[in-house]
Amino acid sequence: MESGEFEHPELAERASGPGLVSAQAMVISLAESGRIARGEMVPAIEAIEVEGDTASLVDCVGLDLVEYDAETDEQVADRGGARFRVTAGLQRDGDDWILDEFAQGDACAPEAVGEAVLDGYLGFWDAVWSAAEPPDPDHPGLAATAGGSQLDWIRIDLTTMRDEGLVRRGRGTEHPVVVHVTDHDTQAFVRDCVEEDPDGGTFDAATGELVAGGTAPGQRTLLESRLAIIEDTWRVVHVTVLEEDSACVPDGS
Repeated sequence: MESGEFEHPELAERASGPGLVSAQAMVISLAESGRIARGEMVPAIEAIEVEGDTASLVDCVGLDLVEYDAETDEQVADRGGARFRVTAGLQRDGDDWILDEFAQGDACAPEAVGEAVLDGYLGFWDAVWSAAEPPDPDHPGLAATAGGSQLDWIRIDLTTMRDEGLVRRGRGTEHPVVVHVTDHDTQAFVRDCVEEDPDGGTFDAATGELVAGGTAPGQRTLLESRLAIIEDTWRVVHVTVLEEDSACVPDGS
């Protein structure tokens, strides 16, 4: 990959058929762009099946590569840290296995990383709702689960609610899914089709009167959140409402 030699002998030693063609195409693409890549591809194998002399596997592979200009050796792109799903087929060749099929899929997250991301995401909403009644912008759970502008926004919102004598009630049901991780598993993106609580909304703390909000039974909101590793913990740093009254379908429900 560094030399741009799509006929490099090591490729033929490790791959054949469509798998070899896919590997050569990646090298040719780099060569045609006048670039070389250095680094490695980091595996996170999700599934593998072996039957006789054939095998198939699914891998959420990470790219730990830096691209350089082939002539000047000047770095032209930052070190990549994204992951994408690969489906591969292999054939036994003596004591070795040769790649003979290769298909690249969508962005992904390794299982263990995904579980940690979801723990951080749901912990964030636990803290937000714990701080909602009575509104407490200094609730310790907020700083432990949120960061950046998202933490600032929550504190401002809770301060306003407290000063105006309001409370927010009615946590919806979250159905988060990790879309992908990037930057060497230090940032993650989560989509969430939230089933709203029809009895929820913003209420007058003294009278209990509904002041704002309120949703119809079955109403859903589609959110996208970005999380980052802060002090060794996954924390929510940005939440975007993609669709209100969404037609999204909760995953896993």
